[in-house]
Amino acid sequence: MFASLTSTFPQIIWLSSVKLELFIVTGMLLAISFYFIKKSESMPCPPTKEQGELCESTKTSSKTVLYFTSGIYVLGLMFAYILPAILF
Repeated sequence: MFASLTSTFPQIIWLSSVKLELFIVTGMLLAISFYFIKKSESMPCPPTKEQGELCESTKTSSKTVLYFTSGIYVLGLMFAYILPAILF
């Protein structure tokens, strides 16, 4: 199964060879996202009802997406670096 996966998507081999750089850049981008979301929490939404509701729902969905992607990042970090160091 894995041989057919790498023959179908040869980029997987390249990604595994640069995974450290990929994790570093992704971690930096997630940290920047956390900073801007925390910064936007203190900013008021527009006073009109329609725009205010849209602003609040956007803030909520942005947090949800950020927390979900951060969880996937931590899970990937665990499988790529932490578990292999413990098990092998």
